[in-house]
Amino acid sequence: MLSIVIPTYNCPCVALVNELVRQIDAAQIVAEIVVIDDASTDQTALSANEAISATKYCRYIKLTENLSIAKVRNRLFAEAKYKYVLSLDSDVFPVRNNFIIKYLEAAGNADVVRGGWLYRLDGTQKICPLRYKYGIRREVVSLEKRRMHPYANFIAASYLINRKTTCNIFFDETYGRYGFDVYFGSQLELAHVSVAHIDNPVYHDDRDTSERFIAKTRFAIENVVYHADVVGSHSHLLNFYRKVERWHLAWLPRLIYKYLHSPIERQLCSSNPSIRLFMLYKLCYCAYISKH
Repeated sequence: MLSIVIPTYNCPCVALVNELVRQIDAAQIVAEIVVIDDASTDQTALSANEAISATKYCRYIKLTENLSIAKVRNRLFAEAKYKYVLSLDSDVFPVRNNFIIKYLEAAGNADVVRGGWLYRLDGTQKICPLRYKYGIRREVVSLEKRRMHPYANFIAASYLINRKTTCNIFFDETYGRYGFDVYFGSQLELAHVSVAHIDNPVYHDDRDTSERFIAKTRFAIENVVYHADVVGSHSHLLNFYRKVERWHLAWLPRLIYKYLHSPIERQLCSSNPSIRLFMLYKLCYCAYISKH
């Protein structure tokens, strides 16, 4: 028995839900799909997602007040009825037509199972250049590497969790709308929750502009810095910044951000953004806010 939980905010996810329904029927399993809309403001997305309320297996809950994504995910876990909970972001889509079956086949191997994620390479994905290039180079990690470091680079967009585990591990609700994944991964390791990795990816169909992605990145860095004592070694950015501090060079990235962040952001929002420059930008912002 399986609960599939999906938080959504200003994102149509009817196609995802319909594909999950098709796979539930094909697998002939007992399942539910719970979608919580976090007080979306986009009328197009709201209108499209209304169809979910009339779709079999589905419960569609619309919130009237916008909460943090962490609060919504915790609410989804509380709503889930069955032993296994498959958590999916609203902007993903299964790569394989036996996506649900593959997760359930691996369910007994660990408390948490991660399937990985990909970006479409056929030109059909309408995604901003910065998000696409960064995702391909930094977020798409091979199965072998994921298994070598099971708690690292945790991405909450697609994973299966045993419901008993959610009774002890929650998303930290002091986090805002972005950047809590690394914290959740650190909590799983601290609690000695077993994590298995399998080859069962989803496509990430992000709809953000480059400007919006940069803003989200800054917010995620703020969260990491604020929770530095808990996140520990799970943040590569924070680890490198600490090295820069030990070398007494933190003043340099702070100055770079203070005087050059605008031209850097313009380059990152261009049609050919530099990922190396983006990584430098992240370090500079981390250094800048660490002393503010």
